[in-house]
Amino acid sequence: MAILNELEVATYAQGAARPEFHQSQKLVHCLTRNQNDETRSRLVELDSFKLWEYLMSTKHGLKIEQPSLCLWLHKDEYERKEHIYSGAAKIDPVNRVVVSIFEELYSFSQIINRFAHDDDTDHLVSALEGHMQGRLDNGDDCELMVVPGYCVELWQHQDSSQLNIGLSGF
Repeated sequence: MAILNELEVATYAQGAARPEFHQSQKLVHCLTRNQNDETRSRLVELDSFKLWEYLMSTKHGLKIEQPSLCLWLHKDEYERKEHIYSGAAKIDPVNRVVVSIFEELYSFSQIINRFAHDDDTDHLVSALEGHMQGRLDNGDDCELMVVPGYCVELWQHQDSSQLNIGLSGF
């Protein structure tokens, strides 16, 4: 499996940046609370949030708390427009972790995006590598990239029912 840093991502495709990994992404930032009352911060893509919330609560018994809508921006885009985002309620360094898995049987790649706070990225990368261990033994059919960026949080919802379409606040 190849693990690419930002410099390698920028030069990946014959000197061209991979713009699909630089696009902004609407996320929901929330806390999960387990049965031992331990909390963990999570960032979930908005379009997957309701299903993810349902699975986490019914399958794993987690409570989902303090959902808030935020926008992930690539580091360069954020830095170019920092003056626009400086009034946001909260700004955190967050990395996009991109996993590309080539499916030889079907001759296509599956792209999976996950988002993690900068200080939690190594933990996420290790967990993903653990899940893909069987694939790693098969050669270079897996690729993992860490793309630095920021999450800009504009406001916080009281409950997730207001996050149905994600247009509020943006």
